[in-house]
Amino acid sequence: MFSLPSIERATDELVFEDFGFNSLFISDPPKLVHLYEASRRPYGLVSKAQCSLVVDCGFSFTHAAPVFQNFTLNYGVKRIDLGGKALTNFLKELVSYRSVSVMDESFIMDDVKEKLCFVSLDVARDLKIARWVFVCVSGCCLAYNVMIMEYCCVFHNVKR
Repeated sequence: MFSLPSIERATDELVFEDFGFNSLFISDPPKLVHLYEASRRPYGLVSKAQCSLVVDCGFSFTHAAPVFQNFTLNYGVKRIDLGGKALTNFLKELVSYRSVSVMDESFIMDDVKEKLCFVSLDVARDLKIARWVFVCVSGCCLAYNVMIMEYCCVFHNVKR
């Protein structure tokens, strides 16, 4: 669905001629994701409603594809020129703002993004948690508000 016709033809040629397949079934990814989710939870919302919205976020682009009764509605597929690369660049700017410059360290920031970033299911709760830093010293946990504490000297315990 999101690939060029010339690439699809070359893939078909490779499958039939080089690998010797007798038949081939081609389906678009949103339909397969919808069918997979409906089969995982047969009594879930996706199975009952028979519709879903599949959001595919890649490196440079994000596609949103509506699926209704196991058919992708091609006229409803939307593409946004925003992907994981933009998040990586934003993280590089955030980290470089106060500390060491990591603008040239895409590999490191990709690793940080993959290990630490997540999609929040409860934004308000996660923002409350993100504003607090918990520090455990000899079994006693202390909480500091990140918005108030700008800098803490580790050696002298001086707040500035």
